[in-house]
Amino acid sequence: MFRLLLAWFFVKLSYFVWFDSKKGVKMLKVANYFCSKEYIFNTPFWKYIWWSLQEYVLMDENYESTIWNIVRKISNKKDVNKYLINIWCNVWRWAIELSKNYWYNVLAFEPAPHTYYSLMVNIALSNLLDKIKSFNIALWDKDDVLKFEYRDYFNWGSHVIDGKEAEINWEIIGVPSKKFDDLWIDESIIKGTRLLIMDVEWFEYNVLKWMEKTLKKFENITMIIEIWDNAKNRDQTFEILEKSWFQYKRIDESNFLFTK
Repeated sequence: MFRLLLAWFFVKLSYFVWFDSKKGVKMLKVANYFCSKEYIFNTPFWKYIWWSLQEYVLMDENYESTIWNIVRKISNKKDVNKYLINIWCNVWRWAIELSKNYWYNVLAFEPAPHTYYSLMVNIALSNLLDKIKSFNIALWDKDDVLKFEYRDYFNWGSHVIDGKEAEINWEIIGVPSKKFDDLWIDESIIKGTRLLIMDVEWFEYNVLKWMEKTLKKFENITMIIEIWDNAKNRDQTFEILEKSWFQYKRIDESNFLFTK
């Protein structure tokens, strides 16, 4: 009987702790086995929580490697007063890692409340509360409450419904939205922004058309924006950026590099 209990204990223990030596990732279940869905991930980059053991793929050196190579090249560690604007940033590797290792001050916008909670915890775990200012709003073309689809264990897939029929088994949540140009952001921050990363799941136009005033104020900035070829209002999105004096090129299947 004792041996059976011991075997059961080690089976359960394997659920709590997971180590992948190849990626150098260690994951530890947080709180109660039956109640909590959160994990602590210890990685070579930073410590963070998320809701699935599978999310360690985000720490793979090849994950978004094209973006990372560009960011590494343009980031001047000597400039400690520069800013990153991270729009729909998720929990997110870019905001935290660039602040921690490349001295960016960050404005991080994450609309989904579940994901925003994880972002706040991750910022605290990395001791970056003084470097990253986070906002639980959706940047959009109107001040409103947007309907989001959200699925547990797939929080990076949250997206605006925008008149579409909701997916089966997805939770619908309301998220407050604001126009970027209407936000009070100090001019010194806008002038000091050197990097903007945006991934808003096919709705780039809705965000950018209410950023035109700010886009024209940016100086010496690099922007990396995910724009799929089948994105709604794709051509209008590029028109906005061209009118704001940005040059651009494709860097991978879905991301474009904009410079000014």
